[in-house]
Amino acid sequence: MSVFAEIFVSMDEKPKVHENKKYEWVKKALKEREYTFELQLGRGSYGLVVQAKHPVDDQKYAIKILPIVHGESAKYQKRELNVLKKSDLWKENIVKYYGCWPMNVGNDPYLFIQMELCGLNLEAFVYNNEIDGARIILSQGPPRFYQHIFPQILNGLRAMHSLGLVHRDIHISNILIANPKPTKTIEVHIKIADFGLAREIASVINAPASLTDTPKLQKLSAGVGNELFRAPELATEHYDYKVDLYSAGIVLYFLSRYLEDKKQWKNEFSELIKGARGQDDMCHQDDKTLFYLFSLLLQKDPNERPSADEASKIALSWQDFQPVKPTESTITDAKTKEWKFLAKEDGKNAWKRCLSSGDNLVSVQQEIERCTGIKSECQALQQETIIDGKKEVIEITCDQEVRCMFQSAEEAGKKVKIVVSECTTEMDVDVIDAEILS
Repeated sequence: MSVFAEIFVSMDEKPKVHENKKYEWVKKALKEREYTFELQLGRGSYGLVVQAKHPVDDQKYAIKILPIVHGESAKYQKRELNVLKKSDLWKENIVKYYGCWPMNVGNDPYLFIQMELCGLNLEAFVYNNEIDGARIILSQGPPRFYQHIFPQILNGLRAMHSLGLVHRDIHISNILIANPKPTKTIEVHIKIADFGLAREIASVINAPASLTDTPKLQKLSAGVGNELFRAPELATEHYDYKVDLYSAGIVLYFLSRYLEDKKQWKNEFSELIKGARGQDDMCHQDDKTLFYLFSLLLQKDPNERPSADEASKIALSWQDFQPVKPTESTITDAKTKEWKFLAKEDGKNAWKRCLSSGDNLVSVQQEIERCTGIKSECQALQQETIIDGKKEVIEITCDQEVRCMFQSAEEAGKKVKIVVSECTTEMDVDVIDAEILS
């Protein structure tokens, strides 16, 4: 086991005892190259990234320290270096590379990669920025946060893809903020980083459209990248650069969905992948381009997704985007709009007249609770309707389904009928107690 590997294992066992020891090894190695260690930026199974200063130019850098490996594992280091060494990529929202060198730490060889220093990753910046904290997502701009950030991401992908490179691991921790402490959204400059999983597939990029059919794509590794941002076709060995566009679509959701607590995001991404989240959960409902682009990027079929270049052209409309400012009359209409419907308990004949204060699931459930006495959390709702002359029931589980139900009935001049069943579930007392105590 290598020196660093031993330290990493020891840290998991006795973190306080071995934390300083790890830093001493790093400081000693960097000092031999005249760098002054300042702080650790990140650590993973393959090594770590630190911030260091060089006395000659008085500049601070990010230095990635990786154990030099051989065989199958060596390809990831070679790929990352191959991407970073592309001379002009750093001008296109890609992290800048300065150089690398091998040196021993103890008796083990390591590779030191010197890159530009970026302060925070995208997730950390959203929740720790000095502009408006997490509420930067809600800002009306101009520009709005997603309108400024996402085109930069697309620009970086466009540059990579034009060189026949696919990243395969786009997510919010691999997108970095280049400038240290921006005070305005317009000042935020992002860089795409971490190219250990990047792969050159120039033969696919330059192939005619007919060669994007799955059976004709070159064979690639399956199941790579962050699972919460992974395109569906990454479960196979046949895919192309469109996997990066799917991942970018999930990043766009992050940029336009306000969650006060960042701990909610793991569950939020999981729900998005399952289809339980979508456009209705995003902010800025007045931006049709946002939803159009989001829906294209999240297409399950990669052939239905735009390229980075095509997506960039769609995002160009944000340059002239003007938010719709609600007038006093539209605000009044929104507050006073009520929706009529009929509701009855399953198994009973009597319909009750109901009046919902909004076209969303919560409002409907609250009104049904008032009319029937069935608690909102215990309701299972179904719309009873006639389709092609036959009585059908449609399950109602989300705001979008409620909205479509009311709008369709209004356009057709029909009454909305909702059948409510009372559902009860046994509670796991041990789990509840554990949650309360935690």
